[in-house]
Amino acid sequence: MQRKESILLDKEKIIELLKPVRDPEIGLSIVELNMVRNVAVSGSGVSLEVALTVQGCPLQKTIESDVRTILLSNPEIETVDLKLGVMSKEEQTALSEELRRRREENKPKGATEIAPGIYRYGKMGIQHIIGVVSGKGGVGKSLTTAVIASELAKQGFRVGILDADITGPSMAKILGVEGRAGANDKMLIPATTRAGIKMISMNLILEKQTQAVVWRGPLVTRAIVQMYGQTEWGDLHFLLLDLPPGTSDAQLTVFQSVPLDGILMVTTPQSLAHMIVEKALDMAKVTKVPVIGLVENMSYLKCPHCGERIELYPRDAGAETEMLRSLEKLGELPFDPEIARLADSGELEKYSSDEISALVSNVRKKMLSMTPVSVSPIAWKGGE
Repeated sequence: MQRKESILLDKEKIIELLKPVRDPEIGLSIVELNMVRNVAVSGSGVSLEVALTVQGCPLQKTIESDVRTILLSNPEIETVDLKLGVMSKEEQTALSEELRRRREENKPKGATEIAPGIYRYGKMGIQHIIGVVSGKGGVGKSLTTAVIASELAKQGFRVGILDADITGPSMAKILGVEGRAGANDKMLIPATTRAGIKMISMNLILEKQTQAVVWRGPLVTRAIVQMYGQTEWGDLHFLLLDLPPGTSDAQLTVFQSVPLDGILMVTTPQSLAHMIVEKALDMAKVTKVPVIGLVENMSYLKCPHCGERIELYPRDAGAETEMLRSLEKLGELPFDPEIARLADSGELEKYSSDEISALVSNVRKKMLSMTPVSVSPIAWKGGE
């Protein structure tokens, strides 16, 4: 295979190529952290050492893979001789002090550091903060979040949505929000939907909505928390967090960092979904986050001709365990093709149904019973 005309490789070029490689735990460039050492170039071969921040770093293979991938993607480099070392104790101490200094300088206003780089934020003028979660994907969690928020807005409440599904954001599309979110010196300015819902999403931060977010776990969790704590939400009655599915670092960090009043569990009426919901419930129990109740989505289908209820999933009474039965079911939402049509056209705020109204009424009653005293000066609509 004929190689392209050679461009002179030198130490500076190699270091420049490595700047996008980040330490997956600290989240900073390995070049900025002074982890890249002893760079040498010989023809089309490169040798270098990467000094790990700690001995036996559990993510050293990730760092090694990222370094090799980015160097070998350059057509001028054919071989990479990479050695892994470790920083001296003096360097580790100096790095710890520098990271501590940076955290102090960049400490979010009104936040308390509960672990290195992890902050516990305040309510920031928001009456109720609800996490919408599911143990697995595909149960309609984002659509459920959107229709609840839309119904609350129709009732006159000030509502916000944080689309926390960083790698698979959909909220901007289904609510018809285009363009990019605004920003001032330190804060993001949320976009506003046609119905007045404030919203922040990765799709409003990226240059284009189809751009992939290829981030590792620590960067994803940091982004979610920053989108909450560094957004000018203003005074809201409700902020809904559409969390990614599962029970990973993302959910754990949100449960620790965001002052959730409770979480809504979304599931479908099938044994597999119920089993995985229990994992999310167990996580909520461990982290001591209150569970508001359960929303059963795609619960049934209404016959378009006679209105008869058609069950889409087999109803196995034995499938619900004691843990699931202990949850209050706040609503059963039907499978409605109209939701899909409106979501595809970015007009989901137009959707309304008796089932959605009943669900939102139950959620409000449950929230008021859990937090009967206002936590901010915002007045409830109608003096509630």
